[in-house]
Amino acid sequence: YRLLTENMKDVIWILDAETLLFRYISPSVERLRGYKPEEIIGHSVDEAVMPQTRQFVRDLMHQRVADLLSGKEPAERFYTEELRQPCKDGSSVWTEVITSYYIDHETKRVEVRGATRDISERKKAEEEISLKDDLLHLTGEMAKVGGWEFDAATGKGTWTDEVARIHNLDPKDPTNVELGISFYTGESREKIDKAIQAAVEAGQPYDLELELTTARGTHKWVRTMGKPVVENGKTVKVQGIFQ
Repeated sequence: YRLLTENMKDVIWILDAETLLFRYISPSVERLRGYKPEEIIGHSVDEAVMPQTRQFVRDLMHQRVADLLSGKEPAERFYTEELRQPCKDGSSVWTEVITSYYIDHETKRVEVRGATRDISERKKAEEEISLKDDLLHLTGEMAKVGGWEFDAATGKGTWTDEVARIHNLDPKDPTNVELGISFYTGESREKIDKAIQAAVEAGQPYDLELELTTARGTHKWVRTMGKPVVENGKTVKVQGIFQ
């Protein structure tokens, strides 16, 4: 076990749940946070988390100790948190911390076993995706353009908030092909029916300007473009934009 913990990238540690002091931490902590094990062993968990989360971590640990001792939660239970941790050079790192609580048979004290790993790249990717989503949402609002898609087999679908707003619907409400088509009437209804059928059955895209009546009775001209997604020669879903 020592050979494994001292040569893996994840940081393995043991904490006394009563004093909240580290009893052991693997050498990989130096790669993660810049500290040597001897600079952490015997020190408080407070020093391993950011100041704004110290009380949260303490309360969380005390609650889980109480749950273990009362029998509410078994020793086999694993917990996972994402925490930002301070580094020796003054920077910080995002980590995923997996813990379990158990009673040491020799000391009869509750201890925490933990494994900590660097998730900085994952968090960076999540932040970039979130930023792109925000920009896409803002662009859609400014241009009055939205996106949509539906499953070719079930007809169940989804659309962005802007598409729902164009229809004067609540963005939180579910949607499907039947609902989307129901807002068109007359010649526009015939055109969209044929276009969707050709998209699903023949994989043909479409680009149409149609008239619809919203949920509030407002008449609007819209442009809708649909593109089939084909897998193994069969249309599995249709995606598009709506303006």
